[in-house]
Amino acid sequence: SAIGFMLILIGFGLTPTWTLFLQAMFISGVAAAVGALSFVPNGAGVTEFTDAAMLMAIVAPANPEITPAIAATAAIMQGFFHKWFRVLVGLAVAFIFRNRIFSPALEADIAEVEAARHAKPIISTSEMSAV
Repeated sequence: SAIGFMLILIGFGLTPTWTLFLQAMFISGVAAAVGALSFVPNGAGVTEFTDAAMLMAIVAPANPEITPAIAATAAIMQGFFHKWFRVLVGLAVAFIFRNRIFSPALEADIAEVEAARHAKPIISTSEMSAV
């Protein structure tokens, strides 16, 4: 995540240095922790706000390229890549290994459960209201 965040910052014109990498690693870690401790689902918004605020506080003083607009954009991009990259990788793995994950036996079990779910109830609702 820190490498991805650093690549985003490099894309906005910052020079890649070890200091920038350590700052990106610190910001990513703290923002993820704040997002997790906020009790907001997936830290939505909280993580991005923390990323942007810490960019302005830690990185911007030494890099005049970082404006509030760039910090907000970088934070939103970081949030997208940090959260949705895992989803995309999971979908790719599920697609590649779908035959192992969803074996014919499992598909038969699912079909059986679906058939039972859609079967007619033994007691109709009108019979239940009469009882």
